[in-house]
Amino acid sequence: MMRYDKPIMEAVLNIYKPQGMTPLQAIDRVRKAYPEYRNEKMTYAGRLDPMAEGVLIILVGDAVHKKEEYVQLDKVYEANIVFGFGTDTHDLLGLPTVYDARAIGIERIKKELVGLKGICEYPFPAYSSKPINGKPLFQWAREGRLHEIEIPKRSMCVHDVKLLELCAISADMVRKTVTMMVKNVRGDFRQTEILHQWGVVLSGLMNKTAFPVVRLRVHCASGTYIRTLSHELGKRLSTDAVLMRLVRIRVGEFGVKDSIRLG
Repeated sequence: MMRYDKPIMEAVLNIYKPQGMTPLQAIDRVRKAYPEYRNEKMTYAGRLDPMAEGVLIILVGDAVHKKEEYVQLDKVYEANIVFGFGTDTHDLLGLPTVYDARAIGIERIKKELVGLKGICEYPFPAYSSKPINGKPLFQWAREGRLHEIEIPKRSMCVHDVKLLELCAISADMVRKTVTMMVKNVRGDFRQTEILHQWGVVLSGLMNKTAFPVVRLRVHCASGTYIRTLSHELGKRLSTDAVLMRLVRIRVGEFGVKDSIRLG
């Protein structure tokens, strides 16, 4: 039934989603912060993983019908990627394996970054919400049944990628970062197992050479997984790499400087 007692509400909100929060939790925060939206339909346009932060577009009222329009907007991210580790999630919130990353240098990195530009097909991350036979991929992975299915691929488009910084991080700082992220991100995602395995992997590395870290700015089309690109970059450099920090700084014309910070 149409409502004639008040105007139809429509709003597009540029929200800064903090690290550790899911998009649905961000919507709940918006409802609490804006009483006028409390009873309105609401959705987000373009998922942002709990470990990521930055611009999240939330559509209110009749704007929800334009979701696909906003989902398809290009994205710009700043990503910190650490070499010498691989995980089953391609970020720090997965079960780790250590790799040799001593041969990585800035010229090799610049060369391989050029190769990431353009359209390429990559498998969906095993820990993603892509549905397979009625069940999300992450559920197949948690049950140890990935061997029963074929993981599909999707086209990902990178318009541009820039190297902003090359530095290094100690094993102890990796441990502290993992611990902080596990504490920040809510929900059931194998926390105990992940912390234990990182502890095992890092225990013999505390006095070793620091691990290379790059900070990149990536301009990409909708549907591009930055953690997949992190893993791909690691492979191209004959090692592995994981996403350590991700900030979405732009969605279309919606920039992070104009984002609403929820208290």
